[in-house]
Amino acid sequence: MCSKKNADYSLRENFSPYLELIPNGPTKDYIEHRVIDQIDWYNKKSTKNQTNFKRGMISSIILSALIPVITLFSDSAYPLVVKVLITAISSGITAISAIISLCHVQELWVQYRSNCEILQSVLHRFFTKSGEFYDCASDERALDLLVMTCEEYLTQEFQTWVASNTPRPDNPSTNQDSSTSS
Repeated sequence: MCSKKNADYSLRENFSPYLELIPNGPTKDYIEHRVIDQIDWYNKKSTKNQTNFKRGMISSIILSALIPVITLFSDSAYPLVVKVLITAISSGITAISAIISLCHVQELWVQYRSNCEILQSVLHRFFTKSGEFYDCASDERALDLLVMTCEEYLTQEFQTWVASNTPRPDNPSTNQDSSTSS
């Protein structure tokens, strides 16, 4: 699976028994240098985003749990210090939540994990000649289908990324209505 914790882990290890059976050439090159490299990239990014999300959430939970405890000291000799500390902790919690939301850490973690698993599934089907690769009459046809399937998916994923990261212009119909009614 893609979720192995070791940072040096490569999915090549999962696929090495299959790769050893493929002679050097375009098929092996495409699988090693395109598909597996993409799977590794998604795996690393997913793991990084998962770690960042969990660290942020755990920090936020711990800081939130400290506030009631610190509140107990509000009647102490230093009430101003307690108020400042509670305010600073609350601001920290707000900042952590805003950063997690702004950076879409959880969404990226899930999306990258999904991409990793989808590409890994396609590669397993290719190696086992199952699914869409079952009826391929030749190795060349199987490679063509693998390239088309992976590249279509990667292009679609890139288009989704562009669409979600492109600023949306103001709605022109709203601007025209407001300018004509004045």
